[in-house]
Amino acid sequence: MRKIVYDVELYKNIFLLIAKEIDTGERFVFEISRRKDNRRELLIFLKTVEYMVGFNNCRFDYNVLHLFISLFKRKIPGKRMVELLYLKGQECISKERPNINKKPLVKQKDLFLINHYDNYNKSTSLKILEFNMQMDDVAVLPYKFDKILTDEEIEHLVIYCDNDIEATYQFYLKNIKAINFRDKMSKLYNYDFSNYNDVKIGERILLKAVAKYSGESEYAIQKLRTYRTAMNMSDIIFDYISFDTKELNILLDWWKDKVIFETKGQFNKLDMDDVAPLLPYCNNETEKSKLKNLNIIVDGLQFDFGTGGLHAACYPGVWKATENTEIILLDVSSYYPNLASKNRLHPKHIDVDVFVKTIDMLYGQRMKAKDEGDDETVAGIKLALNGALYGKSNSEYSFMYDPQFMMSICVNGQLLLAKLAEKCIINGIKVIQVNTDGVMVECPRNKRHLLDEIAKEWMELTNLKLDYDHFNLVVQKDVNNYLAVFTNGKIKYKGVFDYDYANNGDWHKNFSSLIIPKALKAYFIDGIRPARFITEHADFYDFFKRTKFDKRTRLVQREFDKDNTLLQQTLLQNITRYYVSRKGKNFVKIMPPLKGKEEDREFVVESGHLCTEMNSITQEKVDTMLEDLGYGYYINKVLEIIHLIEDYVPIEELTFEIIDDI
Repeated sequence: MRKIVYDVELYKNIFLLIAKEIDTGERFVFEISRRKDNRRELLIFLKTVEYMVGFNNCRFDYNVLHLFISLFKRKIPGKRMVELLYLKGQECISKERPNINKKPLVKQKDLFLINHYDNYNKSTSLKILEFNMQMDDVAVLPYKFDKILTDEEIEHLVIYCDNDIEATYQFYLKNIKAINFRDKMSKLYNYDFSNYNDVKIGERILLKAVAKYSGESEYAIQKLRTYRTAMNMSDIIFDYISFDTKELNILLDWWKDKVIFETKGQFNKLDMDDVAPLLPYCNNETEKSKLKNLNIIVDGLQFDFGTGGLHAACYPGVWKATENTEIILLDVSSYYPNLASKNRLHPKHIDVDVFVKTIDMLYGQRMKAKDEGDDETVAGIKLALNGALYGKSNSEYSFMYDPQFMMSICVNGQLLLAKLAEKCIINGIKVIQVNTDGVMVECPRNKRHLLDEIAKEWMELTNLKLDYDHFNLVVQKDVNNYLAVFTNGKIKYKGVFDYDYANNGDWHKNFSSLIIPKALKAYFIDGIRPARFITEHADFYDFFKRTKFDKRTRLVQREFDKDNTLLQQTLLQNITRYYVSRKGKNFVKIMPPLKGKEEDREFVVESGHLCTEMNSITQEKVDTMLEDLGYGYYINKVLEIIHLIEDYVPIEELTFEIIDDI
């Protein structure tokens, strides 16, 4: 049986399906138009297919294909079939979330769903992936969806579809591990996880475990929810939480005095009257006359509280382990699951003993699998404990829903981590950053015993476990943008320092200007000046950037003469690959007028710089690019970040050696 990747294209006068067999690479083209009628061949082909891999195929391609199979039996004319398939396609496009056929006639594997691209925050198109995967062609079709295509345009459509097939195939190769993981979890739990995203897999594993220990059916548990009309924070906050500093005690008292009616709005956009007791001790940055984020400042360190966890960073800078100092991350092991277990926190509608037993069982299974090198089981249970247990507790669509359970973990977890950081501060151990489940410190070696005592006392108080990670070097812009080198040589990148998206599977992120984080790494770790690294860099893909605009926005390139008279304006794709150049053109984003206005709004894409479009790569274009690259633009972007970090570091404390200059 064949395993294929496929793509369907539809216009008013053509149905096109192109497939590529995964094992052999053989290509198949099926067309229904005035030129060809491959209906019978397609139906025969489908009977030889074990499963079909696509991109958003469960909500589009297969829905159209399923209708095709149904219509085939009715023996209607080809022209009428194309019309009906076209209408089906438009129906799928018009719906925000088209239906998914739960019993497809041919098994489907959807890379779009597997990667959770149906989530707004991760939404990613195939064109974006083509850019991220460095494909030669990221062109889009210039034809409107309702156009009647000519034979020549149909040939162009086939070429376009071929490119999408290749993109889908390449993305499939990058998702083989994820697909195999789902196959293994499906067998292990006797449930089809083929097109489940990670969090959804974790939620189902957790559901099965709760059902096992409660004796209730999964169906019954799935219906359970706890709704709250009011929540007394004094009932939520642990009695054993206390602080030494005035600032954090005021925050603690403020929390305990609160009665909340929903989880939304507890950490940002807070009424100034509500936070009045905190204002002398926090960053009073406002947004629309409200406190932007809940925060408190202790000894110059700002703690930011939020549903995503506690965050803090001392300042931009560079820290290096020396014979006198250590850089250590105190990391809480499986923080939120163990916090719930040790404090017997649970959604009200799930028995506490059942819930705690479920967490402990899953955690034990995970540790056992980790010792045995069973990475898939470790990953699956981690999704259940970390992704679903807390992540779904504030979702009304989940059986985990209980706002008070969510706030119990969220608030207590942050307060306890703040307590750990506070103990370090008052004992003269510098806190570099706090990030969700860990505190990173620069610890003088003569105070290591103090740090160990602080950690021991905190573990005894919380009944949680702290692990130590050691670093040779930390370069920090802020809590979300840093580079850290472990003592074993492994490097952790975040934010502006991160260029390892591909290896981490973060294909939804923006792969633009990867030359910048690579140059930062070269500077801070290898001591190579940005100008030298960038001008000698061989991989031209790392200089590419891309635009991403919605359908209401237009992107144009404009060419002017020496008198600044417009010579030419050309419409570009909304997703356009380009590089900053010395002899290019002005890229301008044109947006609709604001309400009550008549004039379009215009914004220059790279203000003060020229750009050159590169949606299709040829050797001739690459040769031109290498002669025309605006190196200065990229160098200055790197220097801006370096200067921001180094401005906070005395020159005698710089922790790297410059090899040369240019």
